[in-house]
Amino acid sequence: IEAESVRIDRIAGKSTVGIEVPNRTRETISLRELLSADRFQKANAPLTLALGKEINGEPVSPLGWIPFCFPFNLTGQPAATVPVGFTAAGLPVGLQIVGRRFAERAVLAASAAFEAAHPWATRRPPLD
Repeated sequence: IEAESVRIDRIAGKSTVGIEVPNRTRETISLRELLSADRFQKANAPLTLALGKEINGEPVSPLGWIPFCFPFNLTGQPAATVPVGFTAAGLPVGLQIVGRRFAERAVLAASAAFEAAHPWATRRPPLD
């Protein structure tokens, strides 16, 4: 697979993991589409944000973005998530590396150093 980026996430409400590979041509998502979605309209969070769509095409849940690099990137801090391994159940585990503002090189260097010390490219989760 050749891709600019890839995201792996559990599909909400299912015991399934989705792999998100961006399309070669990007889709424009209108703010109106996100704000009119049921998930946004019925959210009971004190601060509801319209951030985009999940792997399955549903709008991102109000706080569904918290576990990822997005909060750091939103504040201008570079962040990367590096694969570390798998849980006993076969779920992926990652190491999040965050740098101070404008320290992209440091984050990339730390990510590369970790990958060099703990190669992960050939590891696969156990399949039952």
